[in-house]
Amino acid sequence: MPKCRDGEALRVPLEKACARVEAAAGKEAGARRRLTGVATAYSCLPHYRIPVTGTDGRVTFPYHSETLLSEGDERATMALVVLHGAYRDADSYFCAMYDIQHEQGYRSAGEVLVLAPDFNYRKDFGVKPGIAHRTTPPADCLPTTTTHGDPAGDAFWNTSRPSGDWRAGAPSSPESGHGRTVSSFAAGQPASRWNCQTDHSLVSPLGQVMDTFVKLLSDERLFPKLEAITLLGHSAGGQFVQRYALMTVLPTAPRAGLSVRYVIANPSSFAYLDASRPVYSCGKYAAHSGVPHRGFSADEPGAFVCGDEAYNAWPYGLDGWVGGATVNQSIAIYPERDVSYLNGQNDTCNDGLPECDSECWQRDNEESPCFRNRMDTRCPAMLTGPWRRARGAAYMAFLRKFYGAPSRPIHRHYVVPGAGHDAMAVFESAAALSRVFGSGGNGSGREEILEARALSGPRVRRRYPKIAAALASEPGDDLEEELERGMER
Repeated sequence: MPKCRDGEALRVPLEKACARVEAAAGKEAGARRRLTGVATAYSCLPHYRIPVTGTDGRVTFPYHSETLLSEGDERATMALVVLHGAYRDADSYFCAMYDIQHEQGYRSAGEVLVLAPDFNYRKDFGVKPGIAHRTTPPADCLPTTTTHGDPAGDAFWNTSRPSGDWRAGAPSSPESGHGRTVSSFAAGQPASRWNCQTDHSLVSPLGQVMDTFVKLLSDERLFPKLEAITLLGHSAGGQFVQRYALMTVLPTAPRAGLSVRYVIANPSSFAYLDASRPVYSCGKYAAHSGVPHRGFSADEPGAFVCGDEAYNAWPYGLDGWVGGATVNQSIAIYPERDVSYLNGQNDTCNDGLPECDSECWQRDNEESPCFRNRMDTRCPAMLTGPWRRARGAAYMAFLRKFYGAPSRPIHRHYVVPGAGHDAMAVFESAAALSRVFGSGGNGSGREEILEARALSGPRVRRRYPKIAAALASEPGDDLEEELERGMER
């Protein structure tokens, strides 16, 4: 695939750029970033950058969009911010949602502004120079860095899981952005001192990536007609959106007449608000209720047993909270936020279970093949349910009890008929279209099935079959960690 000429990316129609992303999807050419991510030099898809709040313009963050956000959009009534999954293929997610927005019937396409933030690791294509080289932290934990390259540098993350990950609100790598780290979510610890981590990295969250996007979109001078900002994420992106909705200190309505919605699809895990966990069984295996940190176990030897006493640590619980507000403040406002949870009806597979009966789907079952995909099977995640759909239902039951629903309206929960762990099957469903593009508002928190008004086709599968196939097979965890640890999630 030939490269774009200098400046050509800003002149190529988005449909043509997305066709180039589709053409490169799944190929082994050097254009790939991850499995479907295509370097802008090859796709011609605009790759803008936003200065992260609180960094004096020294730290930037890349994103795909229909327009440069700082130039505004006088027509837009809604901004759709779609978060990519574990493959960090923001280009594929952007193209998929850009296509869907032209088919949905709630708003005219010209009123919807689509953008896709692009979280990177150091090795990903397109990371902008501006890297800080640092020495081993001194005893007083003060930073000792020197910088070179551009006056601004991209924030990028490392593969430390789970708490050091972008989807959990962790700070960016201290080797990025001229040594100035930023939170992927919201305001964190004060910048007066650097924090020495156990791996001797220097962490000082000076800025907030997602808050930066929401604040800019809330600027009435740039987006005077904007009525709604929707944050949408599937799988790893869904984990990001759920925890960001809990952690952000921004108000539910950034300005009069503007609401923020959070649409969370098929995440592998949730952040629980107390130390309780659901009781469930799968065949002869059962989650312990009396001693939760003992995990998923059975009577005979060889059963899956987790002995993680820190099962309630962030990002699975609130121990070690890293949010900008206090825990109580965040808990109090969470039910007021416009949040919807979507689970695929057939997202019921867990390849990590040691043994199960017919009620539990496993891989290599020729008689009842499952919509399988890698998911989080760590102890803290297993304590919340055997697979994603069960975890979603258990979390909603937890929220209803925790907040006293139905006397108090909380969030909405939808099951998408016929969908497995498949981003496009969920995004093109009636429930997703309604919650993303339609009217907002919370509900009882009980399971709903919405079957009307789904896209016919579906369109994205017809137009971008390779992109759709890649997003249908995206895992909830990073492959890098699996390779490093020699395990399959």
